[in-house]
Amino acid sequence: MDIYTSKVCSCNCQCGKEKTSDSKTNGRASDESFTYADQEKIAGLLERLQTSVASHTKDKMHDDAKQQALALKNSMLADWTDALNHRRRGYWNYILNKNKRSLYQEWQNEDPSFLPLKFRPKISNSTDQQVRELRIDGAHDCYRRNIDEMKIYEEKHKKKFLEVDHSIDNSIQSATSDKLIAQFAKQLWTNETKEQEARSLQIWNKKERFLRRKKHEETRYSYSSQSVTSYDNSASEDDLTC
Repeated sequence: MDIYTSKVCSCNCQCGKEKTSDSKTNGRASDESFTYADQEKIAGLLERLQTSVASHTKDKMHDDAKQQALALKNSMLADWTDALNHRRRGYWNYILNKNKRSLYQEWQNEDPSFLPLKFRPKISNSTDQQVRELRIDGAHDCYRRNIDEMKIYEEKHKKKFLEVDHSIDNSIQSATSDKLIAQFAKQLWTNETKEQEARSLQIWNKKERFLRRKKHEETRYSYSSQSVTSYDNSASEDDLTC
């Protein structure tokens, strides 16, 4: 009998078997403990790794698409710039007519209604009362027609700048079949047009302040059909403004 066997048998063979069996059982328990305790952790690590790889891949795709979108814009730069200028003019005329019409309607609805000086007829102290009232009524009619005309021009210029947007959209679609590149190219166009629109609104805000100050100055010339105040004593009775 060798030394190893003697040591096992010196206690009890059955005991030795039990010890061996316990050792195997502990090994299985350890394996099972690792499997269940760390499974969620490993799955989480794999998920984060996959997310990181996917995010990196997506960022790389977006960066490449942005570069190609910029190259697409540069390839049609002359047409792009020309379209941008046309759109700027169209949008400004749209905003001008839309907001000025709104302002004129506000003044028209005041009580008494305000008539800007440039619409008022030339009336002298010698003008016949009936002629005065006819001219004043005509001036108000002219004012209303002017408001109606601004509505027409507002819609006309809105249609124009939207047509420019549509034209650029078609040009981009014709230049690339890649949806991501087309998306970023359209975003470049949108960003530039939004900057132009913001500048147009800033210009209008200044113009509106000027018009309101001018209205305040012109109130001293205010009149109604019942109470006519002459503001131009040198005017001829034959001078009609509208």
